[in-house]
Amino acid sequence: MSKTLFRKVIATTLIGSLTLSVLCNVHTTCNTNNGKVKAAEKTVISVDPTNRSTFHDTNHNSYGEFQGFGTSLCWWANRVGYSNTLSEQATDAFYDKENGLGMTIGRYNIGGGDDPSHDHITRSDSKIPGYAVNPTKITTKEEGEQFDQYDLTAGYAWNYDWNADKNQLNVLMKAAKKAGENFLGEAFSNSPPYFMTNSGCSSGGVNSAENLRSDCHVAFAKYLTDVTKHLKEEGYSLSSLEPMNEPSGGWTALNSKQEGCKIEPDSISALLPVVKNAMLTNGLNDMVLAGCDYSSTTDTNAFFSKIDSTSQSMLDRMDIHCYTYNKSSAAYTRQAAQDLGVNLWMSEVDGSYSEGTNAQEMSAALGLSKNMAGQLNYLMPSAWVLWDAIDIHVDANNKYDADSKSAEEYKDLDKNGFWGIAVADHNQEKIVLTKKYYGMGQYSRYIKPGYTLLGSTSLSSKKLYSTAAFDATSGDTVIVVTNLNGEAQNTEIDLSAIDFSTVDTQKYTGSFAQSTMEVIRTSGDLANGENWADVTSETTDSSATVSTWNPSAGKISTTLKANSITTYVIHCKKVEKAPAIDTPTPSTTPSADIPAVSAKPTTSADTPAVSAKPTTAPSAKAVKNPCKKIKSAKKNITIKKGSSKALTFPVTNTVTSKKTTDKVTVTSSKKKIVTIKKTTNAAKKISVKVKARKKGKAIITVKAGKKRAKTIVKVK
Repeated sequence: MSKTLFRKVIATTLIGSLTLSVLCNVHTTCNTNNGKVKAAEKTVISVDPTNRSTFHDTNHNSYGEFQGFGTSLCWWANRVGYSNTLSEQATDAFYDKENGLGMTIGRYNIGGGDDPSHDHITRSDSKIPGYAVNPTKITTKEEGEQFDQYDLTAGYAWNYDWNADKNQLNVLMKAAKKAGENFLGEAFSNSPPYFMTNSGCSSGGVNSAENLRSDCHVAFAKYLTDVTKHLKEEGYSLSSLEPMNEPSGGWTALNSKQEGCKIEPDSISALLPVVKNAMLTNGLNDMVLAGCDYSSTTDTNAFFSKIDSTSQSMLDRMDIHCYTYNKSSAAYTRQAAQDLGVNLWMSEVDGSYSEGTNAQEMSAALGLSKNMAGQLNYLMPSAWVLWDAIDIHVDANNKYDADSKSAEEYKDLDKNGFWGIAVADHNQEKIVLTKKYYGMGQYSRYIKPGYTLLGSTSLSSKKLYSTAAFDATSGDTVIVVTNLNGEAQNTEIDLSAIDFSTVDTQKYTGSFAQSTMEVIRTSGDLANGENWADVTSETTDSSATVSTWNPSAGKISTTLKANSITTYVIHCKKVEKAPAIDTPTPSTTPSADIPAVSAKPTTSADTPAVSAKPTTAPSAKAVKNPCKKIKSAKKNITIKKGSSKALTFPVTNTVTSKKTTDKVTVTSSKKKIVTIKKTTNAAKKISVKVKARKKGKAIITVKAGKKRAKTIVKVK
């Protein structure tokens, strides 16, 4: 679809037209008094760089790198994927960097697939097809070998229908293309196939009981990894695998909503090593194994510690949901991930949020923003992922959907709160955007992959919430502030504590000197209000600038509009290098055999340039030898306190058996227990010398390029 057509599509909704200048973030001059301003003294919002995310710290500078915002593709992609028109509009709106939200993450649901005789789900989008077909009971290996896959312990064999899920895959491919190189696809499961469950139903257990059969752990792992491997071979972008979803939930057989499967901590302890082994067997060792997607930080606090520590160590990343959360349980979750030495994603949340003071159509957007600010500040995750981005469908031909929606009904969604951020109108093949969509964009368009989340002030008593992020390379700083008050708020935003020690001073100034500020805001109603409006030059009725930036003090003086979400972006100045000056070199008299010497290179294709300076023989270009596979010689090792030990990690490289040319990094999850003394990158192996400091356990992770391996070191 052309950009012109795309802009026309998403600029028009059923409730009126939205000007392209607002949608595309073209500068508009706003001259408003922001409503009645409180006479009280300025409220100060401060940024604290010492409280920052350390997750996904690939540069090892203690500044974790944010990986982006995203959405689950379950279930909207299954519903709209049949239509290329709807799929294009949706992926443009969500994943396009310039005109859309700029999402970089898509969570693909590997459907379990229910018993074909069941017909109990009454949503139009959540009946996700499974890939396993023709499940047949077997007792011998010979019987199993007649099928695509089998497992004797489970007593089943089955074939695969690789065309089962074309709709969701259509959207996955488009999303990855729109997001570009930063796209991260995660494959996750809500339930095993129905024949691997206790109830015989992929929607849950009888009376909400545990539903993964105890003899089907291997079979389930084979299913997940077979599907993932096939999709990757077909060109779909998947970088992580999560085998469960909200395993403590009360998923009930024959429920009308969706697939779901309760899995107790003891079963998770048994399942994770089996899935990890299946990933290695299927050549998926470059993928991240994530877990366990408990529904809340409260549930994570209650259940995660009950999973066996060895099984916990199988994880490369903790994924968690935030349907309920508080500061203390979020702190536990954050610390648990740090103790394991793994990454942390907030991988799913949404709700029918409604916040603000007589906020009208801004209510849902403000509710979402308040929750985003809390979750990003409490958890400091490296990703924030929305649940079903399109949760409402309008289709006169589907008995489970509304036949139509009036203009007022669309307005009521934003006024009263709703799930999702957009609506799919199948009658008119149109994706209808909402104020909640634009509210999310105040974050996703400006907090970019590679930035680091920083602690910032949220004042619930004053109905002000903020989220901050910092680019450790350039010094660019972003802060998003949400005002839930019905009155404008005089506010000072203090960025003076920002630490520029990580900034690349060869390219940037390394300070706020000569920096500039950009201000973007969403407020008012959808048709006539602000949607990512550039209000950098906004003035009051007395012609005073509403938002001013003092680079030397590192402070923003601003007035927050009533019921608004405002993003402030500080752009640090690039260093302007002086152009190189050519110094002429006197020429010598050429002989018949020697080409003339010139200070400039010759342009002949056959005659090399001869420099006036002494030359040396050109060195041979280094041959790249990337790591193909790395493993730990021993998964677990015990050493005595005070002693040292050399750990061996065998390496298989792509080109030769010599040492890998990939960057090698080694980390200890608990440096106070085990420290890294020396790392040696040699032919066919990487050796790591560690020293045991005190009793306890630490995970040593060796990474060569994109490959990694782990060893658990226990100190006694």
